Amino acid sequence: MTGPEEEAGRGRGGFAIGALVYGIAVFLLYHSSASPNLGAAHDGIYYVRAMRTGSGLWHPHHLLPSPLGRLFWRLLGGDLVARFELLNAFFGAATVAALFFILADRFGLFTAVFYSGIFALSFGPWFYSSTVEVYIFPLPFLLVSYRLLFRPRRGEAFDGRGANASGASAGDASPPRSSIFFSGIAAAFAVFFHQTNLLFVFTPAVLLGRRRLRAFLGWCLVFTLLVGAGYFWVISTGRAAGRSDSGTAASWMTSYLHTQRGLGHWSATTIPRMAVGTGRFFVGGHFLFRLMGNFGDGRHYLEDERFLVQSMPRERAALLLAAVFFGMLGTIVFLLAARRAVPKEMTRRFFASAWSRGLAAWLLPYALFFSWWEPENVEFWIAPMVPFLLLLAEGIPIEPIVRKSRIAVPILLLIPLLLGAVNWYGSIRYLRDPRNDYYAFRASEFQPAGPGDRVSVIDPWILAPYLEEKRGVRIAATAEPRRTRKRRRQRSKGKSEREAWSADTLVCERTGRRSKGMRQRNEKR
Repeated sequence: MTGPEEEAGRGRGGFAIGALVYGIAVFLLYHSSASPNLGAAHDGIYYVRAMRTGSGLWHPHHLLPSPLGRLFWRLLGGDLVARFELLNAFFGAATVAALFFILADRFGLFTAVFYSGIFALSFGPWFYSSTVEVYIFPLPFLLVSYRLLFRPRRGEAFDGRGANASGASAGDASPPRSSIFFSGIAAAFAVFFHQTNLLFVFTPAVLLGRRRLRAFLGWCLVFTLLVGAGYFWVISTGRAAGRSDSGTAASWMTSYLHTQRGLGHWSATTIPRMAVGTGRFFVGGHFLFRLMGNFGDGRHYLEDERFLVQSMPRERAALLLAAVFFGMLGTIVFLLAARRAVPKEMTRRFFASAWSRGLAAWLLPYALFFSWWEPENVEFWIAPMVPFLLLLAEGIPIEPIVRKSRIAVPILLLIPLLLGAVNWYGSIRYLRDPRNDYYAFRASEFQPAGPGDRVSVIDPWILAPYLEEKRGVRIAATAEPRRTRKRRRQRSKGKSEREAWSADTLVCERTGRRSKGMRQRNEKR
């Protein structure tokens, strides 16, 4: 006969194999979906330049992604963008595999397949795992750190719901010292990959601090020492900003306070903007630009997204919108039916368990912070959606409804697949096509500019570094773009899509010639 601890170990071994297979499948999906459009992620062009030149490699708010990407590229060689995207796909797949294992171990296979499938095929994780960006890297470390806080001591056996034979919760028992140590290390690496993960400290504070103060202080000690040592090394070696003096280091550490003023605030529009950000986590929604005309017109950060789907047939956009509507309706009905199948005893455990309290302590600080800081930006909602989906699985596990109804099995597979199809045909497919790169199109109009030329360009945000990276030009001066009513009138008069995308000024100082885009604009005046 085998004891409960051995049976649990055997079950976890099977779930680990399942998570590995699931992760490999997701890795192949993300890697095959790699996007060459650096402008689509906006900051990708800056990361590429930093990795290629080694200048500005250490960013105060995400220390490790660029140095790791540069190291990976130099070890493997080849195209830098492809190598970084390969690395990003690996971390995205590792996140999905970790999520799958935790859900399978706690609830069972069907809950793991459903919720990890929702996460994997949502737009946020999918796109940001297949481009040059930094928001996926911390996620597996956060999941590992959280799971280690619930690791039982030797001799204690807990079931999938985190309770032992006496009914005590795994969260009510202090984890072994080794788990606290490695949990602190994993959380520290999450901070190295993105500084906003300092917010994760509220999670062990809630789980450990109330009744196990020594355990929490031990976690904080490991976490603080590692994070402090990492930043101290970067600053003291002059990697922060080329110098190691205290003034430079302080300016470097607080760069967002100087460069991103005005982004952090709450207002009457906060809730609608949060709805946009969280909604786009699930559905990219680029097809909406084909149905809503000049939606968002005048907002320069949406121009590349409108340009992206210029060739999409309106019929397809309408079909995708209908799929989103009926898919959301079907998902709500399915989850309500699954909720009714959950025994009341499970519901009571949901509100009483340390697992749920820990997830709430993980989710709420992130949600509050990002509701204040750019709530409409999908990239910031990727990290909070991990505890959100875990909480949703805690409240609505899928196993009870599968036992009651066979029809639930194809539905739980259909919903993630429908989500994936909407995101593929509505966003990802177009992001992979170089012809839909708005900044490549604008750069193509500036034919006189070549390597070594000094140019003046409107739009310093992306186009200037894009031209430096792609053409080898030197930027002499930049100015903010001017948004004119003429551009909006051009779009409304039925002109072709590419005629409507007027180019801004670029002057080639070596030849004295002006770009085709500027000549056309002067003729129209």
